[in-house]
Amino acid sequence: MLQHLARLGIAPADVDYLMFDHLHTQDLRRWIGTTGPQADLGGTVEPVFPNAKVIVQRHELLAMTQLHPLQRPWYQPETYRDVRPDAFLAVDGSLVLGPGVAVVETPGHVYGNQTLVLNTSTGIWASSENAIATECLTPEHSRMPGVARWARTWQQEVVLNANTIETTADQNNSLIIEKTLVDRDQSDPRFLQFFPSSELTASWANPGTTPTFTHKAIRHTA
Repeated sequence: MLQHLARLGIAPADVDYLMFDHLHTQDLRRWIGTTGPQADLGGTVEPVFPNAKVIVQRHELLAMTQLHPLQRPWYQPETYRDVRPDAFLAVDGSLVLGPGVAVVETPGHVYGNQTLVLNTSTGIWASSENAIATECLTPEHSRMPGVARWARTWQQEVVLNANTIETTADQNNSLIIEKTLVDRDQSDPRFLQFFPSSELTASWANPGTTPTFTHKAIRHTA
């Protein structure tokens, strides 16, 4: 990340906001600093981004104060005990961050799930973990074994990231919203400009799960 910012000529101190679609498995201590020493990091941590605010839906922050037992394995509560509380910007719902950049509330995977939406030179993109592959938004075009057949048999328009804990129905609705917002991919219009925050890629360890289509990166020419 720091190398990419350097290529763009952006200093870490110039970064105003950080955002994750949700905070499962995210260790923010190095990014935003800590108020006390961390045994595994060799002391109190100075923030990489000293002026940045982490945009989080208020629902998620509230849920993290008293984690449900089913959520404890997904979060890393020990990494949040000493982070700077003033580094979080709690928001309620969707908002525009600046020209061409918005946060859209997409509850389901967690109550405070959110999606980054970008209006770029190549059209509108959305990124979240509501689906693990772009083809999950148009499963009728998927060549992964069983995906198209399952969607057709059960009359499902989209295929969710199946580790949803709170409300599957809400996540389905949120993914439909994401599907509605984005443009079609310019290289293959069967697929949409939805970039999974954990994009499925081919692996010898998971035979039969090679995706039909991958973005690899959000494309923007200006």
